[in-house]
Amino acid sequence: MATAKKNTKKTPSPRRPAAGSTPIDTSRAWSLEELDPHLPPVRDEDLALVKESLIRAQSNEGLIALGAGFRTEHILAVAPGFAAGAMLAVRALGKPPAGLAIELLPLLVRETRELQRVNLAFEQQRRDVASEISGRREQLKAATSRALRARRSVVLTLNRHVLPHGSKVRAELARAASKAPTPAVAVASVRTVARILGELRADPSLALVLDRYGYDEAFVAQLTSIADETERLDRAGADLTPPQRTDQRALDRQDGIVLAILRAIWWPLHDAQQDGAAITAPPLGALERLVAGSRPEDDEPEEPPPTEPTAT
Repeated sequence: MATAKKNTKKTPSPRRPAAGSTPIDTSRAWSLEELDPHLPPVRDEDLALVKESLIRAQSNEGLIALGAGFRTEHILAVAPGFAAGAMLAVRALGKPPAGLAIELLPLLVRETRELQRVNLAFEQQRRDVASEISGRREQLKAATSRALRARRSVVLTLNRHVLPHGSKVRAELARAASKAPTPAVAVASVRTVARILGELRADPSLALVLDRYGYDEAFVAQLTSIADETERLDRAGADLTPPQRTDQRALDRQDGIVLAILRAIWWPLHDAQQDGAAITAPPLGALERLVAGSRPEDDEPEEPPPTEPTAT
């Protein structure tokens, strides 16, 4: 008997709403992910064209200088709400005003995402650098302490149990055992003690006594090795910053790119509002000074200078 054929028709997946079909509430906070459904559709090649043109107009050094004047956290806090406000304004106008490339809106969201990534890498790198520097300091501190302990032990043993009371070497050992304010001083003092031990061992009668205390040739070599290791750590520079893949200039440049896009969007919308359009330019919040003085004051015509009366 034939079995009934099962209905294998798939349920269609919900479509992404078209840009402009859903409302934009600018009274609330926005995330970059929430902005995606509202972005106007643009071609990738047009997006790249607008970005390359903007970067050429600003120059890399100009972008770095622009970004260095603002805090990254302020840019990341302002950008999503600004983008929502800009898209609402463009939607109210029906089309972008003259001077505003529509590609700047999705470009703002994309470059802000890139800024998030660069900033995260930079902050993680800073933590890694701090951890590495802290580790170097601890290594140098431990090596210096070990060198000073070895030096002190040898000096005390020689002066108390080995060297004759009137030996001139005792004074030199006392100087070598004085305070060592820096790792370099500690290294020099340990090398002095190692040298004195080697010279004392040249006397066969003293060499027998030194052997009894464990100060044989192997111990002299160990002292030299301790001094070498401490010197190596000191020269490496405990505070020397290791190479960085994401440096401050890279972060400043990406800051500058996002700021340049914000400014490029704000001015045309501001001008449209000044011309009577029923829109509000998107808020810049902590970035207000981005547009302060960035364009000549040309809203009002200059009054002509007063004319001097001419003599008749």
